[in-house]
Amino acid sequence: MRLQCIFLCGTIVLSSKAMYTLINLVQNNMADTLQSHYLNKIRFICY
Repeated sequence: MRLQCIFLCGTIVLSSKAMYTLINLVQNNMADTLQSHYLNKIRFICY
């Protein structure tokens, strides 16, 4: 039981780190594109 818990916790930590890294990579690559896209949409809606 204890070993299972440690394994589970390790898996959660590793997967969250992997997700965080992935999100950072995606954000770095897509930030400019998305930002301009959403800013254009917001401008279109607001004005």
